[in-house]
Amino acid sequence: ARDVSVAVGRFATAEGTTPDGVRVTVGVTPGVDAEPQDLLDATTEAIEDLEEFLGPFPYRTLTVPLLPDYGGGIEYPRSILQASPSREVLVHEVAHMWFYGMVGNSQFRDPWLDEAFATWAEAVVNRSSARQLERALGVVGDVGDPMDAFRTQQQYGARVYGKGGAALLEARERAGVEAFDAAVRCYVDA
Repeated sequence: ARDVSVAVGRFATAEGTTPDGVRVTVGVTPGVDAEPQDLLDATTEAIEDLEEFLGPFPYRTLTVPLLPDYGGGIEYPRSILQASPSREVLVHEVAHMWFYGMVGNSQFRDPWLDEAFATWAEAVVNRSSARQLERALGVVGDVGDPMDAFRTQQQYGARVYGKGGAALLEARERAGVEAFDAAVRCYVDA
């Protein structure tokens, strides 16, 4: 395992299986305004939506504990610490099972290799995310810089997530959806 996460608490849980046999376990901490079954349904739907263009889910299990809203989420192979009740964030974090979990990278040296691809996948699934990226290609600076090249979190997010995701969306449009998605599946398989 590249990383390990542990979530300990009094979670209300739900379990289910996707049509392709991925066992999904979710948990919701007390005080979080969400139902475990709703989180399970959203997670299963995210897996199915991403499988349509990325190929089979890379693991047999996925665990998603929903924590208080600290904003965002943190990906680990087979696990997501979900810290935002957002569907967009959930799809982004599930996409990390392919881009970080399967296609590994140094998150310090090459953060764009997982974050830009997860942002792109999120935008393919969620049209509202794609609209947010429309102007991101104009952001100044290199997408491929290492973490220590960014002076602020805002600069990092705008270039790595925003511009990187937008560049991949643009490439998909120019290459053609079928050809681009086939190339990405080949990349993941390799």
